[in-house]
Amino acid sequence: MNDIFLFLMVLMGTLAVLDLIVGVSNDAVNFIGSAVGSRAASFKFIIVVASVGIILGAVFSNGMMEIARRGIFHPEMFVFEEVIMIYLAVMITDVILLDVFNTLGLPTSTTVSMVFELLGASVAMSVFKVVGAEDVPSFLTFMGDLPTLGDYINYEKTIPMITGIFAVVIIAFVAGVVIQWLVRFMLTFNYSQRLKYWGGLIGGVALTAIVFYLLLKGAKGTTIIPPAAKAWIGTHSMLLMLICFVFFTLVSQLLVSVFKINILKVIVLSGTFALAMAFAGNDLVNFIGVPLASFGAYEAYSQTGDINMYMDVLNTDVKTPLFILIIAGVIMMLSLIFSRKAHNVLKTTVDLARTESAEERFRPNTISKLMVRASVYVGRGLTYLLPSRIREHIEGRFDRPYVKDLKHRDVPAFDLVRASVNVVVPAIIISMGTNSTLPLSTTYTTFMVAMGTSLADRAWGLESAVYRVSGTVRVILGWFATALIAFLSAASLALLLKVIGVKAIIPIIIVAGMTVVAVKLFKKLARKTAPEVSMDMQVEYPSAAAAERAFDMKLSDVMIDSMRLTDQVIKGLYMHSRSVLSNAQKASSRLEENVKKLRFSTFYMIRSSEDINGPHAAYFVKSLSYLVALTESVSVIASSAFEHLDNNHKPLIQYRKETLVTIGKRLDTLFGEMTDAIRENDYSQVIALREIILSLSDDIDRIMAKEADRIGENKEFSRRNTNLYFGMMFEVKRVLYALSGFAALFDKTHMQHEEDEALRS
Repeated sequence: MNDIFLFLMVLMGTLAVLDLIVGVSNDAVNFIGSAVGSRAASFKFIIVVASVGIILGAVFSNGMMEIARRGIFHPEMFVFEEVIMIYLAVMITDVILLDVFNTLGLPTSTTVSMVFELLGASVAMSVFKVVGAEDVPSFLTFMGDLPTLGDYINYEKTIPMITGIFAVVIIAFVAGVVIQWLVRFMLTFNYSQRLKYWGGLIGGVALTAIVFYLLLKGAKGTTIIPPAAKAWIGTHSMLLMLICFVFFTLVSQLLVSVFKINILKVIVLSGTFALAMAFAGNDLVNFIGVPLASFGAYEAYSQTGDINMYMDVLNTDVKTPLFILIIAGVIMMLSLIFSRKAHNVLKTTVDLARTESAEERFRPNTISKLMVRASVYVGRGLTYLLPSRIREHIEGRFDRPYVKDLKHRDVPAFDLVRASVNVVVPAIIISMGTNSTLPLSTTYTTFMVAMGTSLADRAWGLESAVYRVSGTVRVILGWFATALIAFLSAASLALLLKVIGVKAIIPIIIVAGMTVVAVKLFKKLARKTAPEVSMDMQVEYPSAAAAERAFDMKLSDVMIDSMRLTDQVIKGLYMHSRSVLSNAQKASSRLEENVKKLRFSTFYMIRSSEDINGPHAAYFVKSLSYLVALTESVSVIASSAFEHLDNNHKPLIQYRKETLVTIGKRLDTLFGEMTDAIRENDYSQVIALREIILSLSDDIDRIMAKEADRIGENKEFSRRNTNLYFGMMFEVKRVLYALSGFAALFDKTHMQHEEDEALRS
C-alpha cells in the first residue's frame, strides 16, 4: 500500500507542474494584457518585466497554502486516504478544466477552479461519510443529516471567500467605468500636452497605488519578510502612503519635465510588474497548494504507516521551502514565454477591449442585443436630462481624433491612458480586499475592470457593442460554468475514488489524458479544416492596380471554393448522403467567414490608402456586393440540402438529380472560365461569358416552367421535394446573376485599364 501512495505523490508532483503551465497560460492576460494592448513597450520587453515579477513573486510567496490545507474543509475530520482522494480529484479536474478553457481561448479564474474543486471533492467525501455507503437513505434522512456537514466543511471561511470572488465582478466593472470616465474627462484623448502639467500628480497616485498593491498583496503573509517588519508596515500604512505619494509625484514630474519620458508607459510597465509579482505570490497556491498539502499529509502518514490516521497535522502552519518556490517561479516564467495558449487567451481579452472596430470574434446573442438596446434607451433618456451646454462640453472631452493615415492595421487596441487605469484600478481593488482579508480573483478583477474602462471610453460603439457585450457575457458565463463544472467534476472523481479505491486512479488518469488529447485534436482539426489561403488584404500596396490584382486573386479563390462546394452539395443529394451534405454545410460556414474577413480587410485597405479612390474604390465595393450575393446563395444551397436530408425527407426524384448534375457541370465551366481569366490576367473574353450565363439562366427558366406544369399531373411530387428543387434552382440563378455582374465589372474595369495604358504608351 505504501508503494501506491508513493506513486500518487509522484503523480501529484507531475500534476503540479502541468497545473503551473496551464495556470500561467490562463492568468498571463491578468498582468500583461494592458501593456500588450497599449503597446507600452515591445512584446519581448513586456515579457521580461512580467518574468522578473513572477520570479520575485514566487520567492516572496505570501504563504496562503493553508487554503488547500484547511481553508475549505476541516482536515481533522478526514483520514489520510480520504484526504489524498480529495486532493487527487482536485488536481486531475483542475488540469483538465484549465487546459480546456485555455484551448478554447477563454479566460477563467484559477482561484475559482481550485476553491470549487476543493469544495466539491470535500463535500462529496463528507456526504459519503455522513450518509454511509451501506444503505441508500430516504430523502428525509438525507436532509436531516445535512447539518452535520458543518463538522466537515469550513463554512466560516468558505462562504465569505465565494461571496468575495463573485462580488468583485460588479465592483470591478463599476470602478472601471467610473474611474476611466473621470480620467478621460480630465485628460481627453489629446492627452500629450496635459501630461506636462498633470503627469506628476497622475504618476504619484498611480505608482503609490501600485507600491501599496505590492506591500499588501505581495508581502502580506510572506515567509521572507520578518513578522515584525510586516507588523510595522500594517501599523504605519497611512504614513507610508503619504511618503510614497510625495516621492512618486516629484519623481514623475521630474521624468516628464526634464527627461521627457511618457509617464503613462512607466505606470503601465510598473503595474505589469506589480500584477505579475502579486499573481505569482498570491495565486501560487492555486497551482502547488494542493500538491504541497498532499506531501505534508504523506509525510505524516509515512511516520506511522496508518492510512486511517486523522489529518490533524494539516491544521499546523507550513513554510514552503525556498527551492520549491524558485522552481515554481521558473516554470511559470518559461510557460509565459513559450505558451501559445497564453497568447490565445490574451487575444480574447484584448479584442474585447479594443477601441478600433476590428474583426469581431464573437457572434451576437439575444442577451447582448437586449442589453445594448436597453443601454441605448437609457443613454438617450439621460441625455435629455442634461442641459445642452453641459452635454456638448462632455461630448467635446470625449471626442476621439480621427487619423486618416493608418500605416498599420494592427494598431494598439487602446491608448496608454486606459492601459494605466487597467493596471492601477485592479491594484487598488485587490489591495483593499487583501487588507480586509477578503480573497479576490485576479482574473475577475482585471477582466471586469478592462471591460468597464472600455465601456467608459466608448470603445463599444454601436458598430461593435453587440459583439463585445456578447463576448463579455460569454466569458462571465464561462466563469460560472467553471465553478459548477469544477464542483461537480471534483465531487464525482472523489466519490469514484472513495467507492472503488485508489486502484481507480489508473483508469481515471487514462480517461483524463484522453480528454485533454481529444480537445487538442479537435482544435487542431478545426485549424486544418479551415482554408489555408488567407483572405486578408494588406493595408498598403505599391499602387491601386496592384491592390486590384491581389483582390482579384482572392476573388478567384472564393469562386473556386464556391464551385467545389456546389459540386459537393449536388453529389450529396445524388447519393442521398447526410455526411457529405454535413461537411458541405460546414464548408459553407467557413466560406462565409472568409468573405467577411475579405470585406473587413478591404474596407481597411480603402480607408488607409490615398491611391484607392473614385473608380478604384467603386470597383472593390461592387465586387464585394457580387461576392456576398454569390456566397450567400451557395450557403443557402448547402443548408437547404442538408436540412432536407437531416429531417429524413424523401430523396429527390431521379430525373431531378440528373438535371442538377447537368446544371452543376455547366456551372463548373463558368466558374472555371472566370477563374482562368483572373489567374491569367486576361479579361479579353470575359464579356462573352455573359452570353453563356444568359443561356444557362434561360434554360433554368424553361426547366422550372416545365416542372411547374408537371406538379399537377404527377402525384409523386411531394411538397418538400419540390420546394427543395425549386429553391436550389432559384439560388443557382442568383449565382448566375453574381457571375454576370463580375463579368461586366471585369470588362468595364480591366479593359478600360488596358485602353488607358495603350493611350499612355
